[in-house]
Amino acid sequence: RAGVVNRDLIRLMRANSREPLQTEGDILAILAAGEEGARRLSEMLEEFGLENMADVGSYILETTRDAMEKAIRDVPEGVYNHRMSTDGYDAPVDIVVEMRVKDGRIALDFAGTSSISPFGINCPLTYASAYAFYGIKCVIAPEIPSNHASLSLFGISAPENSILNPLRPAPVSARHIIGHFLPDAVMGCLEKAMPGRTLAESGMMWNPYLRGETNFDGEHWHWEIFSLMAAGMGARSSSDGLGATAFPSALKGMPVEAIETIVPIVVWRKEFRADSGGAGKYRGGLGQSVEFSAISDTHLNLIAQFDRVDHPAQGRAGGCAGAAGLVKLASGKRLNGKGRQIIPSGDRLVIDLPGGGGYGDPLERPTSEIADDVKQGFVSTTEARRDYPQFKG
Repeated sequence: RAGVVNRDLIRLMRANSREPLQTEGDILAILAAGEEGARRLSEMLEEFGLENMADVGSYILETTRDAMEKAIRDVPEGVYNHRMSTDGYDAPVDIVVEMRVKDGRIALDFAGTSSISPFGINCPLTYASAYAFYGIKCVIAPEIPSNHASLSLFGISAPENSILNPLRPAPVSARHIIGHFLPDAVMGCLEKAMPGRTLAESGMMWNPYLRGETNFDGEHWHWEIFSLMAAGMGARSSSDGLGATAFPSALKGMPVEAIETIVPIVVWRKEFRADSGGAGKYRGGLGQSVEFSAISDTHLNLIAQFDRVDHPAQGRAGGCAGAAGLVKLASGKRLNGKGRQIIPSGDRLVIDLPGGGGYGDPLERPTSEIADDVKQGFVSTTEARRDYPQFKG
């Protein structure tokens, strides 16, 4: 109101949020950032004697377009194909992509990809475009800005009502599950066009969604938490994959202390998962093992949104696949990778996140690095001897 924060609106937003303090803080932070950005922009315009950003904007777009076109022309012209499979929900999903490189342009065609799902794993074409473009850009032009000019040199198509181009009213709430596979898929094409420039497939991000009830301070509370946990990243063509780091999101996950402070959960164990990174000249990043339970004598509701349980991350250039993911109870029962399930009172949820694929022939990995992996506990002696015949430890 007249340049002053509308406290009535803030109170309304706080009253309709489960996290009123964080909600107000987010809103005020956005306002502060906008005001500071406007102030600095005005100072810059005054310093350089500019009336507006039109000329600067045009220069940025023209320069970006020229740089991106040059980067694309460094990719050998041709048609490159790749196919990969994911767990899906009730049936596996095939992602089929054809990449055409010609005249400084790249076109992606996902004809042959699985059809629409009745579940929320459908990925809108706009979301698919963003992640497919990101996978290409990571390889050929990581330093070039992402803007209209750079995007204008890429095209994408997918059949209507395929899982990558669902039409309304298709459910899309869990679109990330399929969307996050697209950088791996397009890199499968780029590895054929530019060998030695990509990374192996990654283990993805897992998001355990837990609900429960508890009595606190004389009141009965219903609670829920949507947490982030990272699997192993695929090995790069010049170094090992990062452990417990998701690709393409690059997220690490929520700290145990934050989870246990917000909801009545105990995290009994959170550690690197040995033997989960795929063998190769460069080893895939390790997944992690995490064990949860309720803090009180009550059951938990799990809504699982996990993949790579049946289809592990594949290696490239002779590298081996990473370990598949696993969801189970501490008592031994195996759970599904997707869907609503119960963690009984007195039992614990154990999730073993998948590892990234390896890159290059395992026979080319130096024995000193294999020995160091064994020493660090990343690879067991048994697995090292199996995957690396040159290792005699």
